[in-house]
Amino acid sequence: ASAAHLAGARSVFPEARELFARALALYRAADDRAGIASTLANLGWQTWAAGDLAHGETLSREALSLNEKLGDTLGVALSRNNLAWIAMERGDFDDAQQHFETVIASHERRGDPRSVAYALSWLGTLLARRGDLARSVELHTRALQTGQLVTDHGYRLLLLVRIAVTRHALGEPGNHTTLVETSYLPPQRQFGRLWPLGTTLTELGRMLLDDGEPARAHDVLSEALDARRASGGLGSVAETELLDATALLRLNNLPACAALLHIAVAAAITYGARPLMIDGVERTAQLLHAVGDNANAAMLFTAATRAFDASGARRSPRAARSVAQFGEALTHSLDAARFEQAVANGAALSLHDAAQRAVGLAGGLTRD
Repeated sequence: ASAAHLAGARSVFPEARELFARALALYRAADDRAGIASTLANLGWQTWAAGDLAHGETLSREALSLNEKLGDTLGVALSRNNLAWIAMERGDFDDAQQHFETVIASHERRGDPRSVAYALSWLGTLLARRGDLARSVELHTRALQTGQLVTDHGYRLLLLVRIAVTRHALGEPGNHTTLVETSYLPPQRQFGRLWPLGTTLTELGRMLLDDGEPARAHDVLSEALDARRASGGLGSVAETELLDATALLRLNNLPACAALLHIAVAAAITYGARPLMIDGVERTAQLLHAVGDNANAAMLFTAATRAFDASGARRSPRAARSVAQFGEALTHSLDAARFEQAVANGAALSLHDAAQRAVGLAGGLTRD
């Protein structure tokens, strides 16, 4: 179990998962219920982080049930925290928010301000994904102001990165990109923890894309991919691959863009993450538009837009403008009859079917 915790601290999820699984077998053989419950929660976290949301949920629910029977309120909160993250990754934002709010209340009742600070920050991350950017900044700031995260340097820096990225997305004045690149990234490299480093690099790449610097974004995102692939998180790797595909598209490296989209959207399907599937389908539509396949581009864009609208999330002002401009470009790329047919085809697709179409269409471009 100690070795598993060390692997988890380094953010090497598959290694930690294997070690926690071995520890769980030992605790089960000894009929150590407290050890079983604790290890189930840890294994559940490492399992979903490595890319298996379904099994991670099964383990976390077993941990929740056992911790409830043992009366371990901290164990209950940790198990529920896993379920919150799994729901967030899947795009079940209401469920995730309910879990996080329950976790925060539990930590407050136990008088555990450090755990409250972490849980506030996680709720802030969820709110950013939902598009409630102003409140996300508020919660991340509150988490920092508690003073409870001072000794967790890597995570504290990551929260500062998230605040800068969100303010950048809101269009607030300030040198947010420079701040991340010069003040927050160098210490993360020094700490060497793969998850915070990969996330910091990914968010910096996102900002550089928004700033119109695809070449620099590609360089940063390539480094982010190295860190995230070494960490072993399927969903986080796919997130970075989708951003890098956009950088490659803007650099007019269409074959490399298609190859990366083919891989990333397939991973999003395997992972079962609707937000990543929506993102991947939208980015594949942009690639298809670039190569002149506007009928399929309009079909996929329609399917992605409908899925996003049904998700309950909101786009940042910058993202909303970009999507509107792309939609306008598509309307002028086809005659009225063909455009209406493409929209009808897209409206008839489920998100899963649209994602599978995106994988096939991107794969086809890699063979052309």
